[in-house]
Amino acid sequence: MSDGSPTIVDMPRRESEAEVVARHKKALSDALRPVLEAMDAAKADGFICSWNIGHDYAGRAAIVSLKLVKEF
Repeated sequence: MSDGSPTIVDMPRRESEAEVVARHKKALSDALRPVLEAMDAAKADGFICSWNIGHDYAGRAAIVSLKLVKEF
């Protein structure tokens, strides 16, 4: 039951732009770490690896090119 006095409700806290960027940067770095390790392993076996990520026809992130070339 309300006695008629106003109720104060805190607004939910929103992330700042800097916090959003830091969160995404950490997620991307964590996700790419195994890729970098795989590239180092390929390099140790004499291969050069290069890749590009972009967007496909539907705007989804996709591997645009992936090359693995034996270095002589």
